[in-house]
Amino acid sequence: MLNLGKIWIVFIMLCSLLGAKEVVEAKLSNDSVPKGSIVKLELIAHGSNVEFPDIQKIGDAPVLSKHQSMKIYASTINGQSVTDNQKVLTIEFEAKGDMDIKPFDIKVDGKEYQTNPLHLHTTKAIPLDKKPFYLKMDSPKKSVMVDEPFVVSVYFVVRDDVILATQPRYNPPKFDGFFVSEPKQSNYKKGRYNITKIDYILTPKAEGNYTITPASAKVAISSQRQDPFFGFGMDAKWYALNAKPLSIHVSPKPDDVALIGEFKVIAKIDKEHTKANKPVNLSIKIFGSGSLEDVELPSYDIDGVSVYSDDATIKSEVKNGKIYSSYIKTYAFISDSDFDIPEVTLKAYNPATQQEYNLTIPSYHISVDGSNLAMVSTNTKSQTPLVHTNLKTDPITTNDSHNDMKPSISIAPWWSLVIAFIAGMLATFGLKKLDITIKKPKFSISNDEALKILYPHIGSDESVEKMVRDLYAKANGDKSVKIDKEKLKDMIKKYKHEIR
Repeated sequence: MLNLGKIWIVFIMLCSLLGAKEVVEAKLSNDSVPKGSIVKLELIAHGSNVEFPDIQKIGDAPVLSKHQSMKIYASTINGQSVTDNQKVLTIEFEAKGDMDIKPFDIKVDGKEYQTNPLHLHTTKAIPLDKKPFYLKMDSPKKSVMVDEPFVVSVYFVVRDDVILATQPRYNPPKFDGFFVSEPKQSNYKKGRYNITKIDYILTPKAEGNYTITPASAKVAISSQRQDPFFGFGMDAKWYALNAKPLSIHVSPKPDDVALIGEFKVIAKIDKEHTKANKPVNLSIKIFGSGSLEDVELPSYDIDGVSVYSDDATIKSEVKNGKIYSSYIKTYAFISDSDFDIPEVTLKAYNPATQQEYNLTIPSYHISVDGSNLAMVSTNTKSQTPLVHTNLKTDPITTNDSHNDMKPSISIAPWWSLVIAFIAGMLATFGLKKLDITIKKPKFSISNDEALKILYPHIGSDESVEKMVRDLYAKANGDKSVKIDKEKLKDMIKKYKHEIR
């Protein structure tokens, strides 16, 4: 009787696997939920080759997420094995109201099957301030233009009487079509709720209508339970949380506009009068409401002037849903003659006033002492260069009666030349005999001279640019900078012959 019973169980299992009504099925995580809740629908198929339909909506509710999984169940009864290949399509959607979920067609091992129909009942929506925990995504702007930054914030909210068994498993939103900055997280408490806020700064790449895939999370909530052997213990239950998606409309920006936002600019120059080959420093600061990540200032290509600039310092922060940024960049100009720093104008657009405006960096005239012009003027006073020789000449007067006088040359006595030669030989022999070596003078060059030699080559050699950066920092009092003397020596040797 026992063997017959086992055989009957195997027969029943095979029939259940092969029966049309049980090859596929549909299940809801909960058939009665508050309105606005996230519902999970599972489509289950038993078979080796399964083709699920492409489902984009459940009734009128768009699909928020979906994924497939597979399970294989194998058992042996009375020497006979039974295998169940089970594939599951999990779909999540928002419960917007009562709905009848119609059967879905699923192809299993070459045959068409239909799932069972389902009914979802919705109750009154629970106010957010009464839920024990939830996930929310929001943005103060729903319509922006290309290159106009805006903030998307994700809120993870947990009531203070809820105990998390472990850290939540967070999946960030998907921002297709946007440049995204590094998220910034903050934590605070409001009433009975502990809130974690994550801010993302988004910048649209192109015009169009976009739907931001929402953030999701899985949380394990602890609850006390009575254990019959060990008393009270902690048990954890996992919950899936999903925020609602966001719809963003992106319109085109005005032509030739460099910045989107409300900004101001401050430019400062340390001097307008300097000495030849001494740097003149220009600092530019742009600040205000909006993003400055993509600002491009000119390279200041000025004839006869070496220009050095550091990397811009850009900072952004979010206050009350708005982005505030600052941009600081400095330039150093070096020349041996007077020059002009040209005016620069950036075109901007203010979305709040819907008006265009200009940010202007003024021009500056720099006067240089000891410039090339000054040196040319000085040299014209004496057209004939002064030449020093060992020739002794009699004074030449301007009197015509003395024009026939010739210079007399004084030659050193022959014996003094012999003595000088012998002294040289003895000195050389003595140094070798005493093993005395003559030390070469140590390499020494001033910061100003090194900068003068290396500045023209910062654009063609990265190592030179780094050395100039270090020399410039040291000249400005940065004691943390260490100059590699050997590298500096090699650079000076390489480029010094190019200085005229």
